[in-house]
Amino acid sequence: MDATDDDRVIAALRASGPRASIGIASLGVLGAFLLWIAITTPPADIGWLAVLLACGALAFWAAFEMYRAAQDGIELTRRELRTTGGRTICKVADVKGVERGALAFKPSGGFVVHLSVRQPFGWSPGIWWRWRRTVGVGGVTRGAEARAMADILAMVIAERT
Repeated sequence: MDATDDDRVIAALRASGPRASIGIASLGVLGAFLLWIAITTPPADIGWLAVLLACGALAFWAAFEMYRAAQDGIELTRRELRTTGGRTICKVADVKGVERGALAFKPSGGFVVHLSVRQPFGWSPGIWWRWRRTVGVGGVTRGAEARAMADILAMVIAERT
């Protein structure tokens, strides 16, 4: 196996259009609702007004970030799990295991990757998150594609050992 085989995409995962639309719309409506409350019936305390405005702005920001993330996808190669934009989520060599059971702490319709090396925080709303030695993949992605990617990643890990 040469270097080109290591970089060949063996599984891909994209956002589901309807799921992403619902997620983006929900965050947008939440932001609009919070700002509407802050403007039409402002609380007497300036601190609570600031909280409402900040949370409304944060919801709009999260909706925009989810929109951007939904344009990107995830690719699995024998070397790494990465976004289609080229951002590395984790190296396959660092993966200890994959979990996609019903009781796993995972994104909706997705899976969790346990790593042997601590990684910096990373997040792409609705697509993936990375915290310490754990990577969650899924959310607004298609469940069948996520299951297939998890199974292929588990097979790659099994081949390695």
